[in-house]
Amino acid sequence: MSRQPNVTATRNDFIKILDSNLNLFETILPYSKFSYHNNRADFHPGQATRVVGLCFMSSIGAWEEFLGDTFIRYMAGAITPTYLPNLKIGKCQGIAHAIEVLGGKSGYDLTKNYLTWTNYGDVISKAKIYFERGEPFSKVPHVYKDRIADAIVIRNRVAHTSEKCVKDFAKVAKPLLGLSLTDKLPQGMSVGKLLLKTQVKHFQSFNNSPTYYKAYDSMLRHLAYMIVPD
Repeated sequence: MSRQPNVTATRNDFIKILDSNLNLFETILPYSKFSYHNNRADFHPGQATRVVGLCFMSSIGAWEEFLGDTFIRYMAGAITPTYLPNLKIGKCQGIAHAIEVLGGKSGYDLTKNYLTWTNYGDVISKAKIYFERGEPFSKVPHVYKDRIADAIVIRNRVAHTSEKCVKDFAKVAKPLLGLSLTDKLPQGMSVGKLLLKTQVKHFQSFNNSPTYYKAYDSMLRHLAYMIVPD
């Protein structure tokens, strides 16, 4: 008899990555202040803000992996102590079978092919095929779906320097900075500098966070427990 997939462990692994990135963020934070002292230090503030962006990129990549691993395990019959998803097409025979169903191909190999979990709207659309009402993935409030979409754009700006990524980042950053779309971004605005801003907007329950990085960190933890409750 095959072992039932453990979706709680998948969530906990995601939280561990968030913890690791948050620890690095907290460690680097004192070096990120632009001052005469820090500008003369071995570790320059510009380097510190770059590390902040890399921490964020890692967290968003882990979020996408969490979504995919959770989705697949729920399809294969995973449950939590308090939650049992309602499968519309019945339980898959295991993780490999769930991957085959999602990939639409026998022997679908994730080392040669991939399933994308970047666009959360697409995740919900896919969830509605396999789960009643698309739950638990459709339970995420609309405002946080928007922040997830923003997070992908912000992450892409860390990874790419294309004109499209630069323009998309500006569109996301301006509202978070309280600017209109016709305003110019402050000179030298980077992902790290944006995430270190302290006047957090558009995060509802997490608007009291000390920085945008912390707001995103808290939001992702909240959503992880919403999708995989104890």
